[in-house]
Amino acid sequence: MKISLFTFLFIVGLFQSTNAQTSHLRFGTRIGGSISLLTGNFFTSKAKPTPGIGIYGGGLLIISLNNEWSLQQEVQYVVEIGKSVDELRVTAENGKQATMQVSTRHQVAALRVPLLLRWSSGTSKAGNVGVVAGPVGSYIVSVKTYYSMDSVYNTPASTSERDITYLSERLQLGITAGVEYYITGNLSVDIRGVYSITNHVQTSYNASLSTLSLGAGYMF
Repeated sequence: MKISLFTFLFIVGLFQSTNAQTSHLRFGTRIGGSISLLTGNFFTSKAKPTPGIGIYGGGLLIISLNNEWSLQQEVQYVVEIGKSVDELRVTAENGKQATMQVSTRHQVAALRVPLLLRWSSGTSKAGNVGVVAGPVGSYIVSVKTYYSMDSVYNTPASTSERDITYLSERLQLGITAGVEYYITGNLSVDIRGVYSITNHVQTSYNASLSTLSLGAGYMF
């Protein structure tokens, strides 16, 4: 699937470059980390969502329209994580009660394809600033949930894992926007936000991840 997507992007870029004098192709790569927050009614009412840290990486193709405007198409593999902490009341045999803490880590792996409109303060060189925005399509590879429970009374601490990929909506849609800064003509750093329009889990429960990412890019 990765090969076919890159092939498609290359063909689109080649067509554009041969039919417009202002067109210019550049290939590059982006890697980085992300902070995600899980929303929806996936948790119980008492659970407290907390940010989780993920990673991403992939390739990109820039089709220049002029010195300022271009189309930027990307293919990424992303792993995003949302967390929560819940508290359960546990009663011992002698009638005493205690609080058990249950931690949940919700992990989503996906292939992501942002289709972006890009504005830059000029041709790629040190000190230039760029802005990107556009829709994001994703295909979910897996959804897993990891549980961790504290030790209470004579009950030992325990962990468990559940694969809920079969509950997921494989095709996802979102929007993204961000800014980038060129350290050199080839190396840049960026910050982006991704808001998920669709729920990746949609049954009696639903869940979605909204993400803030920090990354670095290199253009060849």
